[in-house]
Amino acid sequence: SSGINAEYGGPLGPGRREELNPAGYLPPAINMSTPDLLLRFMDSCPKFSAYLDGGSWKKEAAKFEASADMAGVVEELSARMGLNLDLTDTKSVYYLCANELMSPSQSHSSHFCDFLTNSDLEVLNFAKDLEKFYKYSYPFPTTYKMSCRLLDYMITSLEGEDGDPVLMFAHEETVVPLLALLQMYEDHLTHDMADYRNRTFRTGHIAPFAANVAFVRMKCEKGPTLIKVLVNERPVDPPGCSPGGCTIKELRDILSSRSDGCDFDKICGVEEEGAGAVRVALALLITLTLVQSTYIFFHCVKRWPPRQEGAYSLSGGEPLLDDD
Repeated sequence: SSGINAEYGGPLGPGRREELNPAGYLPPAINMSTPDLLLRFMDSCPKFSAYLDGGSWKKEAAKFEASADMAGVVEELSARMGLNLDLTDTKSVYYLCANELMSPSQSHSSHFCDFLTNSDLEVLNFAKDLEKFYKYSYPFPTTYKMSCRLLDYMITSLEGEDGDPVLMFAHEETVVPLLALLQMYEDHLTHDMADYRNRTFRTGHIAPFAANVAFVRMKCEKGPTLIKVLVNERPVDPPGCSPGGCTIKELRDILSSRSDGCDFDKICGVEEEGAGAVRVALALLITLTLVQSTYIFFHCVKRWPPRQEGAYSLSGGEPLLDDD
């Protein structure tokens, strides 16, 4: 969607903006009344939501942010700017630099980037990559397995007859899990890596602004139909695929082996969540029953002895009859 916004927000030519709507504004946001299970799969995955709520994905990045390397960046940036900065201020300068680089008018003259050295950027990039790696990629398998419906949809589309291109737009939380499902850019990042500058997982290369993944079907006169995978317009060979392109079978094998057969409910714990809801309901019912029973007991004891013949016992259900 970033690419779309950049296209609509840039120069569109005479009369082009009026095609969007008479006032020349961007089209209104679309309100999705049903969950988008293809592109926003993370919103319908209870196990992933619990993982985010637990916060464990932040730990490695937090440990690195407390390291001597990061402290050195904060200290040196403070000296350059003549200010007493903390870690939050330093990260703000970093993100302002990134935003200016994406601006057509400021990409070649970013004032905030001027304060950061290449060494600073390596440290700040790694801190960001640690967070994204543990949030969206390999350490928590549910993160990439839950993107299986999207890959399945792509493969099914490629199996069909020739037709118009299928275009879908999302964000990095869709792109990064999909690439991990394809076993691309696999890495093992920790806060104390000896050589973090030499790593495969770099979100600046994998999921930059306007990142894109393409699956292109190539029909050959001889041999099987091949699917060429491109990441940010560059051809790549996912592990498990033939050099130069994947067969449909190879993609199906990757999908099945990497996502446990793409049972989304099982991957995301949807069934367990439903069972948990039933258990909670039963617990509430039992609690209410106990409360009601306790109330009846004390109410009856308070009124003891019975005021009339035919009063019922608390336990046996037989009438207590007077001997008179």
